[in-house]
Amino acid sequence: MIPLESVNHRVPHTPLNARSMTVRAVLLLAGLSSPAFGQFRDWDTGNGMWSNALNWTPNGLPLSTETARIGVHAGAANTEVDLDMNDTVAGLQITDGMLLDLNALQLVVSGNTTISGLNTVNFIDYPSILRVRPSPAATEFSTGNLTLSNQAEFRTVLEPIAQVSGLCTIDATSSINAGGVINFTSNGATALRNEGSIRSSISSLTLNQLGTGAFDLDGTSGGGIIAMNLSSGSDFAVNATELNDPFSGHIFMASESRLVMNLDQPWEADASSEIDVSYIFVNPYGPSRLEGAPVTLSGSVNVNGSNAALRILAETTVGPSAQFSVGLGDVLRFEGDTTVYGGSFDVGAGGVINFEGPTLMNAGDFQTDGDSFADGGIAFIGPTDWSGTVSINGAARQNGLATVTAATVINAAEFDMDGGGGAAATTWNINNNLVINADRIDESLPGLNNRFDGTLNIAGGFIARLIVNLPGAEDDWYMNGEMNLTGDAAFFVSRVGGSSMYCNGELTLVSGRAQIDADSLISSSATVDIGPASAILRMNAGSYFYPGTYNGSGTLQNGPNGSMRLTNGVNLDQIGVVNQGSLSIIPDTFALVDRFAQTEDGTFRVSLGGDAPGVEHDLLIVTDGTAALDGTIAVTLTNLGTVQFYPQTGDEFIIISADDGVVGSFDNVPMTVIDDLTFHWTVLYNAFNVTLRLESVVPACPGDVNGDGIVSGADLSVLLAQFGQSIEQWSDADLNGDGLVSGADLSVMLANFGNQC
Repeated sequence: MIPLESVNHRVPHTPLNARSMTVRAVLLLAGLSSPAFGQFRDWDTGNGMWSNALNWTPNGLPLSTETARIGVHAGAANTEVDLDMNDTVAGLQITDGMLLDLNALQLVVSGNTTISGLNTVNFIDYPSILRVRPSPAATEFSTGNLTLSNQAEFRTVLEPIAQVSGLCTIDATSSINAGGVINFTSNGATALRNEGSIRSSISSLTLNQLGTGAFDLDGTSGGGIIAMNLSSGSDFAVNATELNDPFSGHIFMASESRLVMNLDQPWEADASSEIDVSYIFVNPYGPSRLEGAPVTLSGSVNVNGSNAALRILAETTVGPSAQFSVGLGDVLRFEGDTTVYGGSFDVGAGGVINFEGPTLMNAGDFQTDGDSFADGGIAFIGPTDWSGTVSINGAARQNGLATVTAATVINAAEFDMDGGGGAAATTWNINNNLVINADRIDESLPGLNNRFDGTLNIAGGFIARLIVNLPGAEDDWYMNGEMNLTGDAAFFVSRVGGSSMYCNGELTLVSGRAQIDADSLISSSATVDIGPASAILRMNAGSYFYPGTYNGSGTLQNGPNGSMRLTNGVNLDQIGVVNQGSLSIIPDTFALVDRFAQTEDGTFRVSLGGDAPGVEHDLLIVTDGTAALDGTIAVTLTNLGTVQFYPQTGDEFIIISADDGVVGSFDNVPMTVIDDLTFHWTVLYNAFNVTLRLESVVPACPGDVNGDGIVSGADLSVLLAQFGQSIEQWSDADLNGDGLVSGADLSVMLANFGNQC
C-alpha cells in the first residue's frame, strides 16, 4: 500500500461534470430558479473548493440547517474537497473515498459527522478522510457524534483542536490518525468507543474528557489499538476520570514515544492486552515511556528491537498472567512503585530488566539468556521488599536496600546479593525466613564467586533467618561485609543456616539469643562482637574460630549439635564460652576465654603432642571467671610432625587454667587407644586448674570403649549411640579410625565381645 500522505490527494482539479453544467445552464436560460431547498446539500463533482456554489447540488453552499454530503454522487469519488472559508453545517457525511481538508480553517458541525468507506484504484487505497489543520480559531473542528466506519480516517496535520460533544465511534477497520487535542464533552455514559485504532502522529495527541462520558479505548470487542509507532517521539495523552473497563487491546510504541494516562483512577491492561515497544529507525533513539495513573499489567509487554527500551514511570502492579519479553540488548525499566504478583519475564542476550523504584516482589518467573549477568539479567536497584517465591533461570542482582517481610524463596542460577562487583552499599533487612537456592550468590568473576560485601541485618521474632543453599557439599559463601543478628531474650532463634559460611567481615550479635546452624569459619580478619552480657551466640554446627578481633561481654555457646574448634591462640577477651557439644582446641595450641562452662551433654576434647602447655598440648585459659565442668572429656595423642607422641606413666598435663577457680568435674575417666596401646588417665581437679595424669599404659583391647576391662553390652551401647555419625578420629567408638562409626567398628567389637582386657 502506498502511504496515504504520499498521494497528493487526490488528482488535479476537474471541472463540473457536463451533465450538471447542462442542467444549470438550461435552468438559468429558462429563467427558472435553483432546485428547492432541502435537508441535504450534496457535493457533485471531483476536486474543488467548498465555497464554489456550483460544486453543490442543489446549487448553493450548504446552509447551517443542512447536512453536507460528500461522496454520494457518482462523480464525487476518490477526490478532494478543500475548505476555503469558515462554515457551519447541521451535519457532515464523507463517503466513497472522498477527502475533506479543512485547510487551516474552521468547520462547525452542529449535528453529527459520519465518515465511511474506502476505494482501491490501480492498487492505490482511497479511504474516506476528514483532515484538520491548525487555524487561528480556538477549535478547528467540532461536531456532535463522530462515526468512523468501513476503513475511514480522521486525520490532522500538526496540532489542531477538535471537539466531539456526542459519541465518537471508531469501527474495527477505521482510525483516528492525529496530533493536537480532541476534547470530548459528552455527558452520556460513553464519549469514545474505539473498536479500531487511534494513532498519534509526528507530534502529540491528547484526548480530554470534559464531560461525564467515559473512554472505551479498546471498544466492546476489546480489539482497539493505541499506536505511537508512526514516528519517533510521538506522545499520546489521555486526561480523564477513568476508563470504562480494563484495556484488552493493543498498544504500539515507537522510540521516544510517551503514553501518558492522566486518570483519576488506576487502569488495567488485562490478560488479553499487548504492549509492543520497538525502534523503527536504524539509528538508536531514546526510550519510550509509560506514565500517569497507576496501572496493572496483566497481559504481554514486548520490548524488541535494536536497542529498544521502555521506561515505566507509573506506579505498576504486575499480575500473575503478565508476560514480559525483552529482546537482544533491549531494556525494560520499572521506575515507579512496582508490585509483582507473578508473571513471566524473558530476557534475551544482553537485555536487562531493571526494577529501579520501590519494588514488592511476591512472585515471578524470570528467564535470562545465560547464567551470567553479562548475558543479560534482572537488576533490583530500588528498595526491594521480598515476599514469596521467585524463580530466576539465569542471572539477577540486588543493589541498594532489600527487606524480607514475609517468607521468601529465591531460586536462581546466579543471584548476586550485593550488586554488580560487590557493593558495600547493599543492605538486607531480613525480618522473615529467606531461602536462597543458587549456584552462586555473586557475579561469576575471579575471586568474587559467592562473596557478600554488603550488610545483613537479621532480626524479627522467631522466623527471621537466612538460608543460603549452594549446590555442592564443598560450596561455601564468604561473608565479607557485616552480619548483624538480633535474638530473643529468652529463647534461641535460628538466624543462619544452609551452606558453610566463611566470615571475613563483621559478625555482631546485637542482643538476645541467636543461633547459627550453618558450618562456619571465623577467620583471623573477622571482627566478632557478642553484645551485652546477656547476649548468647550459639553455634549449632561445625565452627572454627581463628584469632581475630573479639568484642563484647556476652557468651559464645557451642550447641548440642555443634562441633567447635578454637584455633591458633584465639583470644575471646571478655566473651565467655559454654559447651553443649564437642569442643576442641586445634591440636597443641592455647585459647583464652573470659569464663567457661560445660554442660552434661558436652565433650571437651584434648590433644597432646608434647609436654609444653599451649605449645605442644592444648590449654584452655579462663582469664576472669570460673571453669564449671560437667559432661565428658576425650583425650587423643598426636604427631606434631616428627614422631608420634607417647607420654610416660606419671606424666601430667595442665589442660585448663582458671583464675577464679575450677568447679564441678567431668563424668568420665578418659582413656586413649592408639597403636594397640590403651592409655589410662586420671583427671586431677585442682583449685585453679585441671590436670591430666597418665596412670598406666596397657595393650589395647579393641572394643573396650568404656575402659572397664571387658568388651560387654555397655561398650555396645556406646557404639550404637554413635552409629552412623561422622566423628573425630579420636572417638573411642571409631575402632578402625576411618572417621565414621559404622558396621566395620561393630564387627571389631563383636569379634572381641566378652573378652577380658
